[in-house]
Amino acid sequence: MGWVSPTSHSGTWYSDPEKAYDGDTGTFAYMSREDEAFLTPASPLLCSKIRVWASVLTWYKADLTISVYYGGAYHQIFDGQVTTYTDYMEVEIGSIQTVSNVKIVPHTITLSDCLHEFQFWEETAPSVTISGSSCPRTAKQFNSF
Repeated sequence: MGWVSPTSHSGTWYSDPEKAYDGDTGTFAYMSREDEAFLTPASPLLCSKIRVWASVLTWYKADLTISVYYGGAYHQIFDGQVTTYTDYMEVEIGSIQTVSNVKIVPHTITLSDCLHEFQFWEETAPSVTISGSSCPRTAKQFNSF
């Protein structure tokens, strides 16, 4: 288990989208109102929550909608003002899902929404015991049954 950063991005970004997952909370990607910014991990992963560090002009709480992609559709897990602009805010998905993407839409009326960092919480896949031996599975293998 642990925090995993995305490895790629797509969608509309005002500038510097790779800074949203560079491991440095002192840098940030800019987003404009109603952009649809997508972040993707290296491969789908078992995930129960996400965390985001976002602000407006680096000194005010950003207003965002966050949706995660699993089961063939996006599921909104957050809509509103982040609880802090000086640290990560964690958001529970509500269950463990195989997540392959996240969509972030800013709603602040500026061109200055800053996404400092985003990460997925990767869960450990359960082990399967067969005839007394343990056989760990990856998220992809676990969901192929």
